[in-house]
Amino acid sequence: MRYIYFCGLLILTAIAAFIPPGSFTVKGRVSDPGGNPLQRVAITEKGTRNTTLTGDNGEFSLTIRSAHSSLVFESPGFISKEITLQGQSFLSVQLHMPSKKLEEVVVIAKGKRKDMRVLPEPENKMEFYTPRPLEDN
Repeated sequence: MRYIYFCGLLILTAIAAFIPPGSFTVKGRVSDPGGNPLQRVAITEKGTRNTTLTGDNGEFSLTIRSAHSSLVFESPGFISKEITLQGQSFLSVQLHMPSKKLEEVVVIAKGKRKDMRVLPEPENKMEFYTPRPLEDN
């Protein structure tokens, strides 16, 4: 009986060692002002490298350290947003586009440039020149 009790206590201790202390899972949905889901939005727990991306439907799930952590939402073309959780387990977040419009866009491509040209065929055919010996005068 003591052996079974000791093994059970050992198993519970091993399981507790692998559970992160104070972990909390937050889920949510990220959309634009029109309510359309935003794909590939990066959600990061502030001060850590704990990051996830939204899926095709704009939904995400992230396990964070505390129910009072701050989350940063970032996506190209949208204004970043930081939200401090207050125990919420579900968030509905809207990202807005900047009010300024772009005047110019510069596209940079990296790679090799390959020029392909078609050369025209010469109009006149060259005749072969046969050298003659020099004459002594």
